[in-house]
Amino acid sequence: MKLHRVLLLSVLIGMPSPAVFADPPSNMQVFTSSGSFTVPSGVTRLEVEVRGGGGGGGGGMTPSNTKPGRGGCGGGYGKGVFTVSAGSSHAVTVGAGGSGGSSAPSAGVAGGTSSFGTLISATGGGGGPTGTGVCAGGTSTAALNMTGFIGHQYADASQITIPFNSGGASGDGSSRGSGGNGNHGAGSAGAAGNVVVRW
Repeated sequence: MKLHRVLLLSVLIGMPSPAVFADPPSNMQVFTSSGSFTVPSGVTRLEVEVRGGGGGGGGGMTPSNTKPGRGGCGGGYGKGVFTVSAGSSHAVTVGAGGSGGSSAPSAGVAGGTSSFGTLISATGGGGGPTGTGVCAGGTSTAALNMTGFIGHQYADASQITIPFNSGGASGDGSSRGSGGNGNHGAGSAGAAGNVVVRW
């Protein structure tokens, strides 16, 4: 009986678990600004994440006149695994955060698109509007994709003691690629996105 258990345990230890990734990435490079990536020698597969830039927060007039601008929307998120050729070069674009709206008032500017060559991309979040408008979160067409979160806005003008309306997070909930805060004065800029490469 004991011999049977030992043999069975030996077989189970030698079997690959279906829940474990067969060849997990052991290297990583994070891009917080645009550049390029050259596939290392011997590498034929890359895992890539992209986050679009966050939209700038909307600007508003003085508290006695109107609501503050709405928070900007978060950038989209995408992730995928791609077959590549060793030595090939891929352009990396990191979407900038959109600038905040002025106290004129005016809406914030949308964030920029992040991409890794032509393989994967994620758009930036929309700029926070003035008044009661709503911006749109960024998106991605990657196999795994999540839309950026919408920026917040207080329900009515009675909330004049609150200095700003917070921006939405990026699609995966990260602060990277999050929208800027709306304000009674000028809105704040959104956060830049990023590109993460693993192999």
